[in-house]
Formats: sequence, C-alpha cells, structure tokens
Amino acid sequence: MRTLTRTDEIDALFAEPLAIVVKHSARCPISHWAMLELGRFERDHPDHAVHVVDVLASRPLSLYVAQKTSLRHESPQVLVLKHGELAWSGSHEAITARAVARSITG
Repeated sequence: MRTLTRTDEIDALFAEPLAIVVKHSARCPISHWAMLELGRFERDHPDHAVHVVDVLASRPLSLYVAQKTSLRHESPQVLVLKHGELAWSGSHEAITARAVARSITG
C-alpha cells in the first residue's frame, strides 16, 4: 500500500484506468480491520495497488478526495475509480477483500 500526501497524487489516480483509494484512521479499530482486508485484497490481486489517505495526518487531502468524488467523508472508506469516475465505494464493515475484488471486475 502506498500512502498519498499530495493533491496531485489524487489527481493522477483520477487519470488512471483503475485506482483504489482507502481513507484510513490509525485510531479506529474498524479502520484497522479494513486495512487487514485490503492487505488480503492486495495479496490476492498483486497487480492492483491500494492507495492510502491517512485522515488524521492529511485531513485536507481527505477532504479533497470527498470533494472530487462528491461523497460524504467516512473512515474507513474505500473508493474504486474507473477512468476518473467513482465506480464503487464502501465504508466500515462493507470493506472486504471480496467486495473490492468484485468492484474491480464488474
């Protein structure tokens, strides 16, 4: 997983055919669980990187993502972007390796 820290990194993901972004809080146990699920996803799908926005360390970046996607901020929250469009999002217990895998193939 790669941690994002700048808005230009987010903008670059919107130009990709497929991008997976997770908004994560190190203080939240549900977010920790979601990160374990995303680790499983990356293990099973090594060609698809997960990009992390630390909502505590980079609050402005987290808000920038919410603005670009028109989605209300949640943490944890996974966003799957396809060609710059939001294709799927999930938060809290909806974040599973299986759900993310389904979102990239559908």
